[in-house]
Formats: sequence, structure tokens, C-alpha cells
Amino acid sequence: EQIVVANAELLKARIRNYQRQAERRVQFTLTFPLDTPPAAVARVPAVVRAVVEAEPDVRFDRSHLAAVTDQALAVESVYVVTTADYARHMDAQQHIL
Repeated sequence: EQIVVANAELLKARIRNYQRQAERRVQFTLTFPLDTPPAAVARVPAVVRAVVEAEPDVRFDRSHLAAVTDQALAVESVYVVTTADYARHMDAQQHIL
């Protein structure tokens, strides 16, 4: 597919070049039923940290109970893949999840 875009249109647009990205920040949320024992939920951040830190080229950032809704408890976690290699990013994500 070939797309022709006028220079004037390019100047108005924001262009993102992900290939030059040195690191990739990944955020994900794990949800648990409301009747999950508090002690079990409290252990989740440490388990996530251990899983993330076992992965090469990955830096753990944080993991916290982030929300309590009428349907679930949500633990939000963030890590950073420290390489620009997209395939490595996806491999790390697959192993962590």
C-alpha cells in the first residue's frame, strides 16, 4: 500500500517513531473477586515483583492494590523493558503474564 501525504499535512500531525524508543513501559492490571482473602491480595505485589525481576532486560517499577469496585479488587503493576527490541518486549510480556 502506498500512501501519499502532503508536507503541509505532515507538519500538522504528531509523528511517533517507536523504533527509536530506548525503553518500553508496560502497565497491567490483575483483578480478583471481592471475596479473595485480604492476606492473599496483600501477597500479590511481592509475587508480581518476583516474576518481573526474574525476567532479563526488565526493571520492576511498582505493584499496588489500585482499586476496589463493586465487582473486583484490582492490582495495578508496572515494569519497564530496558531494550528497544520489540520482540524482546513481547517475549518478556508473555513470560510475565
